[in-house]
Amino acid sequence: MHDFALAGEIAEIALRTASENGGGRVSRVHVTLGRGSHIDPGILADAFTMSVSGTAAEGAVLDITRPVAAHGELAVVAVDVEEARD
Repeated sequence: MHDFALAGEIAEIALRTASENGGGRVSRVHVTLGRGSHIDPGILADAFTMSVSGTAAEGAVLDITRPVAAHGELAVVAVDVEEARD
């Protein structure tokens, strides 16, 4: 259940970033996930997919990196937004 709450927060950050940058579609969200965390990357990715369904981030890829030095933390490090088309 915790993974779904985090996925929702990631989706909110991605959608807010898109809105603040011209309202384009989110194509990819880059996150780091500390090795000491208890978050399952697969469940997080599935929860993210469900969280963005029907939004400007639908179809976006959740790119999860697990840096060696990170300990138990999750951070959104970048959001790729495609330019809005008229």
